Amino acid sequence: GRLELEGGPLPAPDELAARFQLRSANYARMLRDTLFADRLERRNKRRTEAILRAMAAESRGAGARFALVYLPSENQARAGRSWPQSAYKRLCEGGDVLCIDPTARLHALLAAEADPDSHFRCHYSPALHREIGDAVADALAAAAGG
Repeated sequence: GRLELEGGPLPAPDELAARFQLRSANYARMLRDTLFADRLERRNKRRTEAILRAMAAESRGAGARFALVYLPSENQARAGRSWPQSAYKRLCEGGDVLCIDPTARLHALLAAEADPDSHFRCHYSPALHREIGDAVADALAAAAGG
């Protein structure tokens, strides 16, 4: 299959900026978004899960197993506990998606470090990336029976 853009073509940024924009309409949209933030968040969570399920189905259709890698926040990595979103949890509960959570590995590395803060100066440090890569490699090898 091939991805197709629907609802296009998208205007160029300069073209969009040149269009007349009613400022009060922007404020009305901001107010609507604020008043209905919970509904928007629920809708976006449903969309996220639908997208992930479609990706898993496409993977199955291609004869592959879909893999999700959970990337914990700094606080989660330090605590050694992950708090994934509901969409991730539901997909992982089904058993047909390979779910990889490197949180315990990251926690172990951080616990042995004299300066754990140094691993979060700009997102993840190279050492944390290496741990995540090793966790992915180990999970893929285990799933393949190796």
